[in-house]
Amino acid sequence: STRKESSAASDVYKRQTEARLTKTIIKLRQDLDLELTIATIETRYDYGEFSSIEEFAKGLFRSWGLGDLARNDGVLILISRSDGEMRIEVGSSYGEIYNKRMGLVIQNHFLPYFQGNQIAEGIELGTYEIINRLQPTYDVNDPNQLDKITLSSAIKRTSFWRILEDKYLVIVFLGIIPVSYTHLTLPTTPYV
Repeated sequence: STRKESSAASDVYKRQTEARLTKTIIKLRQDLDLELTIATIETRYDYGEFSSIEEFAKGLFRSWGLGDLARNDGVLILISRSDGEMRIEVGSSYGEIYNKRMGLVIQNHFLPYFQGNQIAEGIELGTYEIINRLQPTYDVNDPNQLDKITLSSAIKRTSFWRILEDKYLVIVFLGIIPVSYTHLTLPTTPYV
């Protein structure tokens, strides 16, 4: 009897989680024109021979036509349960830096929950973290923030901004030029 009650409570939580995620995803689409899709499958081998989860995710992303075609900015969260694999595929306009960020999201926000068999929690919290990483101008853990879309956050949704952001990081990195320390006089005794 306790097992049935636990299973029923788990099912209710999963339905509530799915409802919250659906609401968030619809709001993202309406307010930011961001298409985010969560796909859970039993195994990728049900769909053909793919050498990796990455190959399968890229094929699924393309065949479903995720994101705006001109911006190429869709997001796919793919979880292959029996294979014990997952992939976050982002449109090419996000650039390589976002692929690295998504790898960290999997490692730090999905896997700890999955390893504890808290799949629904991992999907929900991991999805919120993906949104935060893609849209750093608001915090989706506070659903009211989705109503506060600013011109600045809309500009940051453009491919131009993401390209500029990547270039800015490079510029900052290139701006750190080694300095010669030959002109400095170092004290010969330590300060007390």
